[in-house]
Amino acid sequence: MDKNQYLNSEGLLELLESELLLNISKSGRIKRILKQVNSFLSEHPQNKKALTLKINCFYYLHKYNEALALCNTALTFHNDDIEILFKKVDILNALEKSEEAFAVLNHIASIDPDNPELKERIDAVRTVNEEIKRTYGSLSQILGPLNYKTTKLEYFVQILICLAMAFLIWQLFLIFTQT
Repeated sequence: MDKNQYLNSEGLLELLESELLLNISKSGRIKRILKQVNSFLSEHPQNKKALTLKINCFYYLHKYNEALALCNTALTFHNDDIEILFKKVDILNALEKSEEAFAVLNHIASIDPDNPELKERIDAVRTVNEEIKRTYGSLSQILGPLNYKTTKLEYFVQILICLAMAFLIWQLFLIFTQT
């Protein structure tokens, strides 16, 4: 087998997948793997293993929006593929989109209700959902009712505004107590 045949075979994808798992914390290595997977996908755009590998690269690089978009693309080629659907759940969970993750889990349950990973993934999404409620719950007492569509950045800005107002009130208090 010559080098070109090997580069176009499933063997390369296996090798890249192994390398990805060994280098999860090394973004430079993951980017090189991603480049090779992109090259493979240019010739085989519907290859499930290559699509899954690229999704995993984005996921490990914390590029969750890109991973989610690619997941949706992969699902157009591989309808109801459990592996890709579970990866979508992981990505939605990382994006703290619990409602959407539960919807995908319900879909998986309708396809394969006896899947051994299903309960584990449901528990993981529940944990993140509870953490979101716990984190934002105390803020909602200060900032008003929690709107789950509000982003962390919006809440951070609201907290900064509250701190600025508290500082202003403190300054006014100091001014009025000195006179």
